[in-house]
Amino acid sequence: TDKGGASFVRTDMLDGETDWKLRRAVSLTQKVTSTQELTSIRASVSVEAPRKAIYDFAGRFVVHEEAEENAVESLSLENVLWTNSVVASGTVTGIVIYTGCETRASMNASNPHSKVGRLDLEINRISKMLAAMLLLLSGVLITLK
Repeated sequence: TDKGGASFVRTDMLDGETDWKLRRAVSLTQKVTSTQELTSIRASVSVEAPRKAIYDFAGRFVVHEEAEENAVESLSLENVLWTNSVVASGTVTGIVIYTGCETRASMNASNPHSKVGRLDLEINRISKMLAAMLLLLSGVLITLK
């Protein structure tokens, strides 16, 4: 991220939009200068249960201080990178929260509709009629014999 904790991401694989979206680092971690220092922070993250909405998010980031009161910051969509997001500018270090198959991308996915042309439908209808006529004729011929 830049000095202000901002990065841009592309989410076209998730929502089809090709424009870059601004994402910001949690302000409690913006003063951190190294990955080593970031991994030494005693913190916890609480997030909402998985749901389909990709444009809404609520959570909390809590830094556990020994001598002082815990520092709490609310998390919003501005602090989140969904699965299938691509970092378009800068680098990002974050926490991965695994929700199993209940990711927003898979919850919003739908089964593909099969497309059948009019010609195929007409050929199927004629084939069914011919098969029915063949069965009827063979039944008539067997009863006449």
